[in-house]
Amino acid sequence: MNKVRILHCADLHFDTPFKELDKDISDISKEELLEVFKNIIDLCIKEKVEVLLIAGDVFDNLTVNKSTLFFISEQINRIKHIKVFISPGNHDPYNNLSFYEMINWPDNVYIFKGDMESKEVENLNLVVWGAGFKNNYQDNTLIKENFIDKSKINIMIIHGEIAGGNSINKYNPIYENDIYNSNIDYLALGHRHTFSGFIKRGKTTYAYSGCPQGRGFDEEGEKGVIIGDVYLGGTNLKFYPICKRRYITKEINITGSNTYDDIINIIINKLDKDLIDENFYKIITNVCLDIFNQ
Repeated sequence: MNKVRILHCADLHFDTPFKELDKDISDISKEELLEVFKNIIDLCIKEKVEVLLIAGDVFDNLTVNKSTLFFISEQINRIKHIKVFISPGNHDPYNNLSFYEMINWPDNVYIFKGDMESKEVENLNLVVWGAGFKNNYQDNTLIKENFIDKSKINIMIIHGEIAGGNSINKYNPIYENDIYNSNIDYLALGHRHTFSGFIKRGKTTYAYSGCPQGRGFDEEGEKGVIIGDVYLGGTNLKFYPICKRRYITKEINITGSNTYDDIINIIINKLDKDLIDENFYKIITNVCLDIFNQ
C-alpha cells in the first residue's frame, strides 16, 4: 500500500473545569465534549479511517470522572478495526498514576510512554513514530534523528511546542530543522489549540489539529480535526470542523440606545439568530460620541 487514511486530533482535555462558565453550563459543556469525541469516532467509521492519531492532553490535569474513563473505553472499543496511537502531553504525562493506566485499552491502541520509538503496521506498509511526556515539563526535544525505511509510509505523532532557532521552552521544543531532517511523511502535533494550517519542511508536512472543542474565549473560532491520506512522500489532508459550540467575541456599537432593552435589541439584531443558541458570545459594546455637540 502507498497511502493510509488517518484522522488526527489532539487536546481533548476531558473533564476540564470550564472556569469561565457557571456550574450548570460547565457540566453541560463537559457532556458536550464527550459528544464531540463520539462524533470523532463516528467520523472515523464513516470515512473509513485506518489510523487514529491522538496527539496528547486527552486528560486535563488531576481530575477525571470514572464515567468519563468508561465512556472513552466504550468509544474506542467501537473502532477495534482501526489502529489508534496516543502521545501523552504535558497535562496528562504517562506514569504509574496516570489515567491512561485506569483504562483497559483494546489491542488496537498503542500509547507512547517516553522516548522516541516506532511501531510498524505491516498491513498498511506504515511505521508510526512517537514519544510521550513522562512529566508535566519536557525541557529537551523528544525528536531524535531516526533512520527511516523510505519504502514505507512514515508518520510521527508527538505533543510539543515548535521552537524557532535555538530558543527553548518547557513543552518538548520541536525545532524546524529537526522536522526538515526527519524525512517523516506527516508529523501530527498536539499542544496548540488552534489549527495551524499545513506546513512543509523538506519532505515533511506537519500540522497542529488544534482542540476539537473550545474551552473559553481564549480558544475562539472553529475547532476540529484533520482527516485525509498520507502517501509515500506526500499528503492529501484537510481540516474538518467538528465542534458543537464556538466561543465568539463580538464588538457592537450601541449608539442611540437609551434603555437596557434598547441595548439588548441592538445586540440581538447584530447576531445571527440561527446561531445564538449554538455558541457562546462575549459582547463588547461601544458608543460613538458626537464631541462637536457637547
